[in-house]
Amino acid sequence: LLFAFSTSISWSYYGDRAMVYLFGSGSVVYFRMSYVLGFFVAAIIDTTVVWNLAAVAVAFMTLPNLFAIVLLHKDMKQTQNEQ
Repeated sequence: LLFAFSTSISWSYYGDRAMVYLFGSGSVVYFRMSYVLGFFVAAIIDTTVVWNLAAVAVAFMTLPNLFAIVLLHKDMKQTQNEQ
């Protein structure tokens, strides 16, 4: 129970900081409202739906990172060769 609670707090903070970085401080209120609403919805709907949504969210977070790695592969290789 404590692990779940601390995880939800940390993900809330990460999302909060990402919203500030991407859209400015005014967007944090909307993120927080949707985050809390998500907890209520997740408590009601089937857990299979929740896990599928989580998998889609992880994929959406992974794809831009993979794209950036492909774009920066020369820089990464150069940095690795310098060390």
